[in-house]
Amino acid sequence: MFILRGLKKIGLWCPIVFLSFVAPASAASFFDDWRFPNESDVIGDWEIYRQEGREFYTFAADFNGDHKEDEAWILIKKDNTQWGVFVFLDANGSERKIIELYRSEPGDNVPQGFGIVRTDPGHYLSACTQGYGTGCQLGERRFVVLKNPAVDFFRFESANSFFFWNEEIDGFENIWISD
Repeated sequence: MFILRGLKKIGLWCPIVFLSFVAPASAASFFDDWRFPNESDVIGDWEIYRQEGREFYTFAADFNGDHKEDEAWILIKKDNTQWGVFVFLDANGSERKIIELYRSEPGDNVPQGFGIVRTDPGHYLSACTQGYGTGCQLGERRFVVLKNPAVDFFRFESANSFFFWNEEIDGFENIWISD
């Protein structure tokens, strides 16, 4: 069950309290600073595209291939100075791990101008291979073959990149897909 989303749907949108009881101490301290989006945050592009029946600040998938449900979220700093993209590996388990994929700088664009969606396994060309920018630099990835779903992080109607699990480094890697 998609616990965090489930709490929201049944009107108990208080995952901060919930996670403080079931998550390790590091997760509890994480939520001293960060919060999940709430209804007042659904403005701008999040509101426009939600009318299509989609939420662009969260989704669930098995990113690392361990057959456990993980969750990706755009979270907002409680003081509203920053936002970021985070993955909760094993989101429903007691050993969940929080991984920061991206963090905005203070004063950057608002989170509602960005979104995350699931990218299915497959073969994808990088932005440089597709002719964006000045072409591929030495050592830059020209493509990626995804074995598991990935996080497609994008600015609405603009650039996007994938955050995908790389077994060789036992962590996430990023590749630009469009500019």
